[in-house]
Amino acid sequence: MKCLVGGCLKCDNSTGKCATCNTGFFLLTNGNNVECRACNVAGCDQCAENSTKTGLKCIKCKAGYLIRNAGTDNPTCESCNVQNCADCSAGIDSCAKCTERFVLWDEAIKNEASGAL
Repeated sequence: MKCLVGGCLKCDNSTGKCATCNTGFFLLTNGNNVECRACNVAGCDQCAENSTKTGLKCIKCKAGYLIRNAGTDNPTCESCNVQNCADCSAGIDSCAKCTERFVLWDEAIKNEASGAL
């Protein structure tokens, strides 16, 4: 049976339903229908079905973003306020890990190569 689901990477041959979506798409089961939907939450890295199975919610933000309202059906990703910060999970104005080639230095981020702040 041919897979008719857009954004699908792998289909179940017996049912034609999608089993795995392409990168950037996530499975959404709506009754007997299975579809692949793009995760359209700004700053989001990974989505999953919401509790009502009517849409997607963000479950993991990209590096440099903090998830807000986690555990709800409408979480958002907010950009870290600290420049070159990869992990601000402790708070929007706090940095636990810098992006590549940068290090934490006296609560500021410093470029490893130049030493500049």
